[in-house]
Amino acid sequence: MPEFIVGETRCFFTGHDIGASVTLVCLHGAGCDHGIWPPALFQLENCNIYGLDLPGHGRSSGEALSSIDEYAELVSDFVETLGSDNVVLAGHSMGGAIALTLGQQQPAWLSGLVVLGCGPTLRVSERLMELFVDDPDSAVSEMALAIFSPMTRPALAERFREMTAQVSPDTWLRDFNACDHFDIRDCLDTIPQQTLLLSGDSDRMTPLSEAKRLEDGLPEARLAVVAPAGHMLPMEQPADITRLIEDFIARHF
Repeated sequence: MPEFIVGETRCFFTGHDIGASVTLVCLHGAGCDHGIWPPALFQLENCNIYGLDLPGHGRSSGEALSSIDEYAELVSDFVETLGSDNVVLAGHSMGGAIALTLGQQQPAWLSGLVVLGCGPTLRVSERLMELFVDDPDSAVSEMALAIFSPMTRPALAERFREMTAQVSPDTWLRDFNACDHFDIRDCLDTIPQQTLLLSGDSDRMTPLSEAKRLEDGLPEARLAVVAPAGHMLPMEQPADITRLIEDFIARHF
């Protein structure tokens, strides 16, 4: 099993190096793992690609981290371990916040960003966090209904509920706290990378208006709206997401 080891934490990752000039690293959102990404994405022929399970998520050991900055530091260490020097980070929701944070830090290896379901802030409702403390099962079931487009088939929401019901409440709360403290509104103009923004047309967790705020503030950003889709657009519209990312990489890198 491929692992990236930090201290006593073993982080699982999947993917491959096909000798391409650009490497795509995919970062999942709160409470999720690399399995949210379309399987076809890992078959792209124009890039090396990796999907990382952050600490405390998926097949990785340890506990979820406490801040977006801590996650960004870990992802930076992972990329440097890969030895890639022309990297595009694709991040969904919390993963998008991690990608944007690294964009602001401007490491030499970072060439581009793909940010899905994210804004310059990622506020989490106090009610949802309280529900994860008082009744985690109900919290997961309620979120599974709200996180998808009304057009999404019920089986997909059920798959999400079953997948995330295995995640500890502590992981959810750590991730949500990290998201709730994320705020780059005042420094968007310091993120110079070519950036593809992807937003679901009916995202109720991070509305389209938030993606538009990113588009307005980032120097090199283009927004594409995916429809019909809610917050989980990589699961809801995998073919469109794969095509848009593939085209972005082919055009710019």
